[in-house]
Amino acid sequence: MAFSKRLSILATLGAIGALAVVGCGEDNTAGTGTGGTGAGGTDTGGTGGTGTDPGTGGTIVDTTPLPGVSLMPNEEGFMKTGDNELGIQGAWYSFGCAGAVIEPEEGSRFDNPGKMCFKGTAPKVTDEDGDGAPDYSTIWGAGIGFDLCAESDEEAGDAGVTNDAGVIIPTKYPLSACPYNADLATKLIGVAVRFSGVVNAVELRIQFNEGDNVANSYYKVAPADVAAGTKLFVEFEDPLVKTHYNPKLKPGDTDANNILAIQFMVPTNDGDPVDWDFCVEDIAAITAP
Repeated sequence: MAFSKRLSILATLGAIGALAVVGCGEDNTAGTGTGGTGAGGTDTGGTGGTGTDPGTGGTIVDTTPLPGVSLMPNEEGFMKTGDNELGIQGAWYSFGCAGAVIEPEEGSRFDNPGKMCFKGTAPKVTDEDGDGAPDYSTIWGAGIGFDLCAESDEEAGDAGVTNDAGVIIPTKYPLSACPYNADLATKLIGVAVRFSGVVNAVELRIQFNEGDNVANSYYKVAPADVAAGTKLFVEFEDPLVKTHYNPKLKPGDTDANNILAIQFMVPTNDGDPVDWDFCVEDIAAITAP
C-alpha cells in the first residue's frame, strides 16, 4: 500500500463525524436522530420509526450509577437541555459502512428502554477498487453515538433550515459555540461509561468526534472490558490513538472546543467479518472541578 493511501485510509477510519449526513456517502438527514459522520461518508438518524430489535447486550454485576452528570437520553433517545445541568442536548443515532447490517437501522429512532443497545455485523475489508490495498475507506465498520449540542426538531423547524430535498436540518454546534451553555467546552472534560455484551472485533472505540474534516482520536476498549461491564473513565486529554493519522489533518489530541459528539465504533479488519451485540448500560459526563 502506498504511504499516502495508508495515511488517507487511517485518517478516514477516525473521521466518524456529527454533521447530519449519511455513513456511506449519501445525504440522508431525517428528524430527531441528528446523526453522525461515518468514515468514507456520513450518517444521520431520524424519527422514522422504532426500528427492529436493537440488541440485548449482556448481564453485568455492578449496576451502581456512574458518578457525574447522567447522559442517558429520554425514551425517544433524545437528551434535552432541561434534563441535565450541563445543557447538553442531542439525539442518539446509529451509522454503518457499506455491507454492514445493523440494528437499530440508520435513520430510525434510537429508543431507550433503559440501556442503549446496538447489534450487527460488518464484512471483512477487501480490495474493492483493485489497487492491491484493503479499502478501509468504504468498509470501515459501524457504531452509535449522540450529539452534545444540537437543535431539537422543533427548534430546527422554527429556524427553517432545510437540505435540497426540503428536509429540516437541525444545527449541530461544537462545544465552544454551544448556545445552551457557553461554558460547556471548559466544564465537560470527558465521559464515564459502562458497557455490556459481546464485541467480536479487536476493540471497541470511544471516539470524540470533531467533524468530517479531521481524523478523530479515540480510546480503545478491550472486548473483555465490554463483557465485564468495567467502569471506564475517559477524559478528552487522555492518551488517545492518533499516531497513524495524517498530522496535516489532525496534528494533536482531542480539542474539546471542536467536539460535536461522543461515539462508540466497532472497526473492521482484513481477516474476518466482525459482529457485535453490546449495550451502553450507563454513561455520565465527567466535569471540571
